[in-house]
Amino acid sequence: MPDVELRYVPDQRTGEAVLACETGSVLLDADEVSALHDTLRAHMPDRMRPLPA
Repeated sequence: MPDVELRYVPDQRTGEAVLACETGSVLLDADEVSALHDTLRAHMPDRMRPLPA
């Protein structure tokens, strides 16, 4: 399996974020960003900070 580099670009104003790799990107809405953070926090609690309020 090849390595994949993901870029995460959040927008503090809207709560949305762009998740991108070499072959494409996807716009996550605020609910999807929250779900992504919850999932990552569950698997890597020592590496994730809370989302800003």
